[in-house]
Amino acid sequence: MKPNLAVPINPSPLLASALLGALLVATPTAAPADTLYVSNSGDNTIQAITPSGVISTFAGSGLAYPEGLAFDLAGNLYVANYNQNAIMKYTPNGVGSLFLGGVSNPSALAFDSTGNLFIASGFSTILKVTPGGAQSVFASTGLSGPSGMAFDQSGNLYAANHYNNTISRFTPDGSWSLFAQTGLDGPTGLAFDVSGNLYAANTGLVNAANTIERFAADGSGSVFATTGYAPTGLTFDRAGTLYVASYSENSIESFTADGVGTLFATGLYRPTSVAIVPEPSIGMLLAISLFSLIWRER
Repeated sequence: MKPNLAVPINPSPLLASALLGALLVATPTAAPADTLYVSNSGDNTIQAITPSGVISTFAGSGLAYPEGLAFDLAGNLYVANYNQNAIMKYTPNGVGSLFLGGVSNPSALAFDSTGNLFIASGFSTILKVTPGGAQSVFASTGLSGPSGMAFDQSGNLYAANHYNNTISRFTPDGSWSLFAQTGLDGPTGLAFDVSGNLYAANTGLVNAANTIERFAADGSGSVFATTGYAPTGLTFDRAGTLYVASYSENSIESFTADGVGTLFATGLYRPTSVAIVPEPSIGMLLAISLFSLIWRER
């Protein structure tokens, strides 16, 4: 849904300042575009990897088995802190704070286009947190160990069910349907390409699997690529390159649109999720400052 950009005839100074700031300032990030962020569950850190492959520690405190990653419109990074039942928030400069506690074993995170945060919690629940901080249960059916989430361009949420080898689809109002149930083996990470194809990492339910499955909009799937041992997190950069975290090989692979893979980074420690700061649209730029004002005290 397009944001309402209408401005009151006599806007308040706070609102006017926010809109002006959004027009003049791009999304604040402390790292170059397409820097890849990786949750290292083995040493409880978040690593940042530049496009040239230079690795540095972005965050190293307040984490206990970090899993899912997601960026908000202002460039803040949210981390599912699995073993502490909490969600951590990190500014673009790496300053961390507790965003939300009391979340049962959060594993995956995703923001929708209006700034709502969705959290895969426990075995069969997805929570929703609005920009204003209101919390609710978004879904509690059609789930079996949700371990990855992604939104399509229509605002439908997809969840990878690790324990029953399926992918569920939820409309914006929470209605559930089965999207895919073939070609999956302990799926975890999910990511959409610009053409609307959904990619799923087959981590393996009993034994490690080593493939990425690609699904068309109708749910028909095929093997996109063979990966390193136990792929987990997935994300695309602006050029359409797919990055895959290999949990058991402590590495990141990159894949071209035709499935040709190369080793992108090594020296990680049990990577579980990957994320890149989203490139804002013009509409997003207009909304960033207003979004930041609402979330500032969260």
